[in-house]
Amino acid sequence: MAEEYLKNITLNIPFASVKQASVAYDILIVDKELQGSRIRREILLNNTELIISFEGTDTKRIRVAVNAILKNLLLITKTLTEFALS
Repeated sequence: MAEEYLKNITLNIPFASVKQASVAYDILIVDKELQGSRIRREILLNNTELIISFEGTDTKRIRVAVNAILKNLLLITKTLTEFALS
C-alpha cells in the first residue's frame, strides 16, 4: 500500500491597510472547509497581511480549496475598492 505524504501551501496576501486585512480576515474565517474534504486550512492575520495555509494528502483537493479562497479574496478586494475602505 502506498504511503500518503502531507502536502501544503501557504499564501501571504498583502493588503493596503490593517483595516482591509482585518475585514478580509473576518469574512474568510467564518467559512470552514467542508466535512470530508480532508483539507486543513488555517488563516492568520499579521498586521496588513493574511497568511493562509492549506494542508492535506490530496493535491487536487488542495488546489480546489486554494482556488475557492482566491475567488473569495478577489470578490473581497473588489468590494473594498468599490466602497473605498482604507
